[in-house]
Amino acid sequence: MKFDISANKKANFIWVVLSLILAAAYFVEVIKGSRTIEYYILFLILDIGPLICGNILLKIKGYETPMFKEAVFIGFGITYSFALLTTISALTFVYILPLGSMLILYKDKNYITRVGIAALIISAISIIKNIMAGYTSSVEIVGYEIQFICVFLCFLGYYMSIAHLTVVDNTMMGNMKENLNTIVETVEKVKKASDKVVEGMTVVRGLTDDNIEGANHVVDTMTGLASNNQILFNKTKSTEDMSESINGQLQNMANLVNAMVKLIEQTSSKAIISKEELEHVVHITEEMSSLSLEVEKAINEFNQVFEQVKNEVGNIEGITSQTNLLALNASIEAARAGEAGKGFAVVAEEIRKLSDNTKESSSSIYCSLQSLEQTSDRVIEAIGKLTDSIEASLNKVNDANTSVIEIAEDSKQLGSNIEMMNHVMSEVALSNTSMVENMHDVAYVMGDVTSRVQDAQNVAKEMLDKYEQTAVRLEDTEKVANDLVNNLDSQDC
Repeated sequence: MKFDISANKKANFIWVVLSLILAAAYFVEVIKGSRTIEYYILFLILDIGPLICGNILLKIKGYETPMFKEAVFIGFGITYSFALLTTISALTFVYILPLGSMLILYKDKNYITRVGIAALIISAISIIKNIMAGYTSSVEIVGYEIQFICVFLCFLGYYMSIAHLTVVDNTMMGNMKENLNTIVETVEKVKKASDKVVEGMTVVRGLTDDNIEGANHVVDTMTGLASNNQILFNKTKSTEDMSESINGQLQNMANLVNAMVKLIEQTSSKAIISKEELEHVVHITEEMSSLSLEVEKAINEFNQVFEQVKNEVGNIEGITSQTNLLALNASIEAARAGEAGKGFAVVAEEIRKLSDNTKESSSSIYCSLQSLEQTSDRVIEAIGKLTDSIEASLNKVNDANTSVIEIAEDSKQLGSNIEMMNHVMSEVALSNTSMVENMHDVAYVMGDVTSRVQDAQNVAKEMLDKYEQTAVRLEDTEKVANDLVNNLDSQDC
């Protein structure tokens, strides 16, 4: 089909060129006046019309259609016949030769024979017409002979060329068949060798795939090892940081313990001082208790003396009342001066008695007051001692209170330090727990690393075995390929 399309395109091209050349040539004759317009229009119809029909056929049927060569035969035959029968020139017959030579492309002996016969018949009709028209000079007769012989020989040459091409094609086809058989045999050998090569390459490919898989596994193992190394680095760094943190916390705890020891020593010293002060306070309290008993005894004695003074004062009040009464009686008796001599004596006696009683009461009161003064001095002395004891006791209590407050502050500081130590110990315990977990993780990672290394070692051994198998297969494949090349070289020779 490809060659048919090429032949139709080339034949169509020559047809178009010849038609255009003829149209131009006859147009020149019209300009020169040797042809009429009517003639030229009729020529164009017979020249361009078949050409257009042939191209329409190509468009409809396609360039591969075998009908186009018949269209060329008929269409250009009409143009050639009209030109040859209406022209006196002896060279008009050559119009058929370019297109006729192109028709060899179809390699059809029957077709070229029909074209040649038709060309000879048209030439003969043209020669007969010219002879009947009186064109019978010797030169014209020679031209007619040359025209007929040229057309005959050209188409004979076309026929022989096609026949030769056919023989050559048949010979080439035979050689091609022989070569094709040889090629088939060679291909069979190549196929068998290729099967062996393919089989070997399949095995090699399988081994290669296994090696690639093993390499990928090794790469994955190495990647896992890298990841595990990073984990180990992170865990080690974390453990190092935790160790530094624990060291810092232990240092802080040591400082706290030292501070607690100092506080305990100070507290112990203050407690001893407080104990001594409290013992002194107890002693002062005992003295205060004894003084209180003495004060109580002096106060009781003071009360008794006070009662005596009170009684004596009562007596003095009675005496005073009696004296007043006597004074009144004396006044009354004075009014009776004359008659009251005896009465004055009685009053005087009573007044004497009262004076004696008053003297006795005064003495008693004086004694009582002396006793009261002594008791008061004793009470004042006891109260002074008691006040001094209370002041001393108060000072000791204040000192003891100060010591107790300091002890309380020290205890509070101790409690704070103990709480800080508890916090530090908690952090240390947490850090230790984290360190233990890190060590467990490190142990697990090391186990995984060991397993991966062992796995990678096993895979490497398998890959080495497969590489050895691959080398053996490649040697076998190379041997088969060399045998095949040697066989092909021997066949070429």
